[in-house]
Amino acid sequence: ETLAPLADAVFATQSSSPRSASAEEIAREARKFCSHVEIHVPPQAALDTALLRAAPNDVVCVTGSFFNLAEISHP
Repeated sequence: ETLAPLADAVFATQSSSPRSASAEEIAREARKFCSHVEIHVPPQAALDTALLRAAPNDVVCVTGSFFNLAEISHP
């Protein structure tokens, strides 16, 4: 609701935590505010795709729980 309207694209994902929201659920909510929403699971795939598509001056913002952050790495 806060970040999605500012985004050119949203890459929805879900962690392996059994308590996580599904990527489909996150995407459904994001589509209310952003017209370009894709689903990529696991979280590393979402980050990798976002980084590949980002232009040099773009900002890639990773949000979600610590479970999501624990499942991604970036040098």
